[in-house]
Amino acid sequence: IGLKTGNAARELKKYANAAEAAGGSSEGLLETVQKIQQQQYQFRTRGDTEWVPIMKALGFGTDWAMKNEIAVIEDLAVAFERVKNMPGQGRPIANQLGLDLGIDQNTMNFLLKGPAAIKEYVAKQEALTRGYDQTAAAAEKLRERWVYLKQQAESLTLTLLTQLQGPLTQLADWLTKISRIGRRTPSPLL
Repeated sequence: IGLKTGNAARELKKYANAAEAAGGSSEGLLETVQKIQQQQYQFRTRGDTEWVPIMKALGFGTDWAMKNEIAVIEDLAVAFERVKNMPGQGRPIANQLGLDLGIDQNTMNFLLKGPAAIKEYVAKQEALTRGYDQTAAAAEKLRERWVYLKQQAESLTLTLLTQLQGPLTQLADWLTKISRIGRRTPSPLL
């Protein structure tokens, strides 16, 4: 999805992980991203989409169709929060508008937490990602060192065997001669 959207896969992964950490699902968020892509494509090519009336109800103009998907998700969170904070049945209405867009309930629960909470969840994911990147880089350096040490050990073994080939051959010949002599000579204990 990261390649299709033009967003870095890491950025999408942070939002997907944030959705999961908040009780939603990463799959649901990624499916929402795909739906946004589809609706943006339809709007750009046809000038209309089934989302237009709902997006207008949420206070969007037509600019949502030109934004990247992460920005649309952030804007949806702001719009849902605005509807949610309306007197009366704000939360159920915001939830229904999201479901009408085809967003699954778990992702809606994530978006209904509001933009501030979403940014907090994403920031936590960024912190985890930074730690992972540092750990992965250290692990890669260790792997490279391990490979180098193995290559050095193989080289040393080959060098030693090459240099010791003559003496080892002599030792093997000497042991063979001793064993032949031992077989010809009867044991004094018998």
